[in-house]
Amino acid sequence: MTISFLKEKTSQPITAFNNKNTAGIVFLEPKIDDYEMLMAGVMPSLDVFLLDENLDRIGQITHDLKSRSGLSSLYIVAHGEE
Repeated sequence: MTISFLKEKTSQPITAFNNKNTAGIVFLEPKIDDYEMLMAGVMPSLDVFLLDENLDRIGQITHDLKSRSGLSSLYIVAHGEE
């Protein structure tokens, strides 16, 4: 399976960033195993938004998207619930 928001090779973990002028965004849930490495591997043209486990995740995504326009891609990396 190919995940197109990742760079070819990952490096050291980075902190979340939020640039309102990028073309795409990755919403990432910290419950994902090795989420720091996923963050480090995201293409530089995409923003990363680390979701807060203690807040409504859909609400966080909605709030962030309201302040953006012109996005060409959106990724949500999270665990599903049974």
